[in-house]
Formats: sequence, C-alpha cells, structure tokens
Amino acid sequence: MENAPARSAAVLVSYAARRLAPSRDAGCHSLLEEHGITNMNDHTFIPPRLAEIAADFGAASREEKLELLLEFSDQLPPLPPELRDHRGMEQVHECMSPVFVIAQRDGEQIVYHIDVPPEAPTIRGFAAILREGMNGLTPAQALAVSSDFIQQMGLHQVLSPQRLNGIGALLVYMKRQALRLLEQEPAGTA
Repeated sequence: MENAPARSAAVLVSYAARRLAPSRDAGCHSLLEEHGITNMNDHTFIPPRLAEIAADFGAASREEKLELLLEFSDQLPPLPPELRDHRGMEQVHECMSPVFVIAQRDGEQIVYHIDVPPEAPTIRGFAAILREGMNGLTPAQALAVSSDFIQQMGLHQVLSPQRLNGIGALLVYMKRQALRLLEQEPAGTA
C-alpha cells in the first residue's frame, strides 16, 4: 500500500505536469530531456548524487546504515543568518522533531536550506542527504524526483514507520517548495 508522502508526491508531480502544459510545456520538457527525464509522470527520476547515496545505503548492513545517517547528520550546514528565525521557512509537521525547509533560487537551480536540531540525528541525517542530492536541480527536476530511492536505501530495516513517514514528508515539502518556485516563473520560461 502506498504511503501518504508517496501519494502527495505523485499529486504534486501530476499537478506540475498539468500546470506546465501547454504554455510552458516545450521549454520545461526540453530541459527535462536534457537531463534524461522524458516523462514527468514516470516517477523514476533519481538525481545521480541521490542514486549514489541510495546505493551506498543499500549495500550497507543495518548498523552501517545508522552510522551513515549519523555521518550525514554532522554534514547538514547551519542556516544562513537571515533564516535563523525560520522566517519564510515551512515547517514539516509530520516530523516528530521541529524541521524547517525553504527552497531558494540560484539562477536556474534550487538551493535548499533545512533546519533540524542536532538532537534528532535520524531526520537530520536524511535532511542532509536530500539537501546534497537535490541542491542544484531545477524546480522541474526536483518535482520529478522519485521517492523510490528511500526504499532502495533500505531504511525500513532500521527506522520505525513513523520516522519513515517523516522522512517521506520532508521530500514532499521539498517538492512543494520547488513547485512554488516553478509557479513564480514568468510564462514562457522553464
């Protein structure tokens, strides 16, 4: 049975595909095709760095998976000073710990800023993984990211269903942020 974050992600991608058609369809789809994405409804796009991380986790033992999450947890950078009060950031309410995320543009690319307290190393590690794997994507690419990599990582072997729901929700919130950036683009650009 599909979980709530996966359904939400599918709805976002479907909405984005409809939103882009037909006026912005050609520009967006040519950009996606440049990066090997031929159908936004395919739900199989995993950015190369995210695929690499998922493969590392998939090959790791249960204990190593937890160690890897802790290592990534230490790699999540602090928020820039202008975001330290979480102004403009979206809280991921499905997470047990306070998690905040915002997507900002750097040219055509997205830069994600995520704040998770150090006392929550599991979600903090996963946030660092998502940030590393999705920073630098365009908004359209971020919307096309499949949640399949979470299963490929094998985190269901070491995390509770509630924690898995939280990490899936973080991906959905990141996609929602990408959709907002996409909606802010003037017509005729992608």
